[in-house]
Amino acid sequence: MALDIFHEIVQTIDTELDVWLHFLSSNDPLIIGKIIEACPAFRKIYREISEFQRKPEELIGMYNEALAKLDKNTVDYMIERQQKEIERLKEESEQYKEELEQLRKQLSLVE
Repeated sequence: MALDIFHEIVQTIDTELDVWLHFLSSNDPLIIGKIIEACPAFRKIYREISEFQRKPEELIGMYNEALAKLDKNTVDYMIERQQKEIERLKEESEQYKEELEQLRKQLSLVE
């Protein structure tokens, strides 16, 4: 929505920010030409995008790889959290055992 407003207001491509905003929000060939003219490095990006449009299976493969990585990272994170929780519970259990032992000693002194 904000990029739509950007297009209504801004008509120039003078700064790097303008280039990026136009790049992210426009598929107009005239604007694409202006972007490439203002920043020739974007030509390679547009070529790659064009290739993905012709061969979407490559993009789908990249997407699947990214999802697999995210899944693995999520599993690793969950395992790490569980290990920390186990450690915390072990420490807590040790504290309770120590307290119980002290209470037993106090009870034996009272009897």
